[in-house]
Parts: sequence; structure tokens; C-alpha cells
Amino acid sequence: MTALTNAVNWNTLNVDRWSAFDVAIKSVLNQQYPYDKIDHLGGRTSNFPGLILLGIPVFLLHNIGLFTAFSVVIFGASILKTNSSEKALLILLLLFGSISFWWESYVVSDLMANFLLVASFLLLTPPDLTRLKFAPLLGISVLAAILAYTRIPAAMLIGTYFAQQILELRNKTELPFKTRIYNLLISLTVLVATIAVLTYWVFSLAPNRQTIETYHPFSLQSSYLPLSVNILCGLLPFILLFLVKKGKLQLIKIGSISLAVPVFLSFSYTLREYGWNACIYDSKFDISYFNMALPFVIVLIASSLPNTPRSEPQPHPTAE
Repeated sequence: MTALTNAVNWNTLNVDRWSAFDVAIKSVLNQQYPYDKIDHLGGRTSNFPGLILLGIPVFLLHNIGLFTAFSVVIFGASILKTNSSEKALLILLLLFGSISFWWESYVVSDLMANFLLVASFLLLTPPDLTRLKFAPLLGISVLAAILAYTRIPAAMLIGTYFAQQILELRNKTELPFKTRIYNLLISLTVLVATIAVLTYWVFSLAPNRQTIETYHPFSLQSSYLPLSVNILCGLLPFILLFLVKKGKLQLIKIGSISLAVPVFLSFSYTLREYGWNACIYDSKFDISYFNMALPFVIVLIASSLPNTPRSEPQPHPTAE
């Protein structure tokens, strides 16, 4: 992946995700407001402050393409941690065998990498957050805030995880109910405080309020659908929390549906408005948004397969 990104002349690409990411990080490090800056194709970044923060280490290494590589390493580790070796291998083969994955790597996009990290978080986080000690509780809450503040769909999925934690309070455990409530309130407080700090860090760089009102990432990330449909899509994962069967992969199932449905609706809406040629060939709609659901879908595909039975060693025949 690193060799591929190094072999590409990024400025010749007709995709501006890498430069929008690069411009946003560079602007913030130079104490400039990032959302009114122009990338190499004349577009603007829609990355939220959490994604800008996550991209700083690879920016300092002078290769934005490493963001996907690092995300794959984290995703691979989470898969190996939560699956049998056979299913982990299958998941990684499905990922590396995907044309969408290599397209994301080739154009140095941060989109799929973003959701590889979100999927890793949902796979590795404990089913009952309220039973953790203070240090891991604090760490998970800060990490959840950063990931939630990368893109709107990521915020929906992280929010669903915390909604799941609230529902889990009904289950009886050896911990007192008040202690579990207290731990959850601490976690939510840290999450909100982290988001507030990230918001101030980036938006305080704007020269005035009018700049923020004119240039901000929220409008760019919700521009394909009418407001009412966007609201319904935002509520979808929380509705699915009551409909999808509880279990280890509940959040992964919710994630795959919650990411695929809004993109499909956006694609259908754009297709109806502008037609096939404008939608596909003139890039009126970015079909790479379908890649957001890919990490969740391949985990579900592998998990739906039965475990491979281990064959018992056969005794050697003995001579009569």
C-alpha cells in the first residue's frame, strides 16, 4: 500500500480527498481556519476536527497515504483479537481482494480508513462500559469522542454504542446500579468535553462568525439528501438497536445497514435528479461513499460462515 501511494502522482488524480485532508491538517497546524481553504481541485474539506487530529501523525511523516495503512493494521489487530484465525484470515482476504479497497489506497482517500477505525472500535470495546475502571473508561471515552467527530455517520455509530450502554443498565450485575450510572455519566461527560475541546481547537481559528456560517463541514456532509431524510437516516441506527438481535455483532450489523441505506438513498436521489451520465460519468455523486460500509459487510460475511471443524488425529494402524 505504501509503495502504491508513493508511486502515484497525487496532483494528477481527479479525486481530491487526499488534498482536502492535507489542506485541512496543514491549515490547522498553521493556525488557520481549514474549511474555507481550497484543495488541488478547487474543493473544500468536509473532515471534522476528530479526523484532522487523527491525520496529524501521518502528515508529519510527509505521507497522507499512511493513514490507510495504519488503519488497516489496527483493523487487522482487532479482527485477530475478536475472531478465530480462520475467520480473521477470511476477513482480511476479503478486504485485500476488494477493488474498492485498492481504489481507496490508489487515490489516497481517508474515507474507508475512517470506518476501518470505527469498526475496530466497535469490535474491541467492552459490551458493558460501566464495569470498567477509571483509566480505561477515560481512554475509551476520549477515543470515542475523536472517532465520533470524524464524520456524521461515525457519530451515529458511536452514539449507538452509548445508547446500547444505556439499555444495558437494565441488566443486573454484581456492581451497584448507582455505581454503573455514575461510571456512564463520567464517560458521557468526558466524551462531550472532548468534542467541545476539539470544536474550540478548530473553529476558534475562524476570523469571524460569518466565515463559520458560510464554510463548515456539516453542510457538505449532508448535501445530497433533503433535511427530513437526513434526520430519518440519523435516527436509523437507534431504531435498529431495538430491531437487530442482541449479540456480539449487533453494532456491526447496525453499522452495515446504517451506512449503506443513506448512501443508497443519496445515490437514488441524485440519479433521479440528474440522470445516469451526470451521476456517474460527471461525478455528480461520489459512488465511493458506498465504501464506508465495506469493513462492516466483510466482517458480517465471514461471521455468517460456520466454524471449521477441527479434524481429530487418526491413530496409526498397528500391525497384527
